[in-house]
Amino acid sequence: MNIYEFSVRKPVTITMLYITLLLSGLAVIFVIPQELFPPVTFP
Repeated sequence: MNIYEFSVRKPVTITMLYITLLLSGLAVIFVIPQELFPPVTFP
C-alpha cells in the first residue's frame, strides 16, 4: 500500500496527522523566544 492508497482509505488518520503537525508548529512559534536583533559575533 503506497501513501496515496493509505490517504484515501484512512482520511481521518491523515487529517489528525496534519492537525498534530499544525499544532506542533504553532506551539514552537509561541514557545521559542525570538529577538528582533539577536546578538551576533562576526568572525
